[in-house]
Amino acid sequence: MGAIGRGYLSVWWDGPTGTLTWRASAPIAGSGRGGVLRKGERGGDSPLPGSLDPTDLISCILGTPAEGSTRSTLLDNQGRVIEMRFPKSEVVSFQPGEGVPRRIEANGPEGRAVLSLEAYSAWPVGEEVPPS
Repeated sequence: MGAIGRGYLSVWWDGPTGTLTWRASAPIAGSGRGGVLRKGERGGDSPLPGSLDPTDLISCILGTPAEGSTRSTLLDNQGRVIEMRFPKSEVVSFQPGEGVPRRIEANGPEGRAVLSLEAYSAWPVGEEVPPS
């Protein structure tokens, strides 16, 4: 049994550049830290357990498989991603939501992380939900 903690993970996605910037509070990922993930690059700090490459991590956080990916992806009857499997026994499960997943559970050789989408206030009136 490992350490159990509650914290936050904030992400900012820049689709045109394929860049995801993330920040985590102290209980997640060991200490308050962050990083940048870019599609097609290798290495980089990960907010999830396991040794996934940046493109796979971005896919997990956004809940969408990468184009041309050979990873195993399970869809529900509405065509939404509910699970992804990766080569080193990493499994990521999703509770689909409108735009982005409502819950992400990542399990790998290095541990487990559960992320739930929560908001402190109502979604701004007139602002559209990001597409999935």
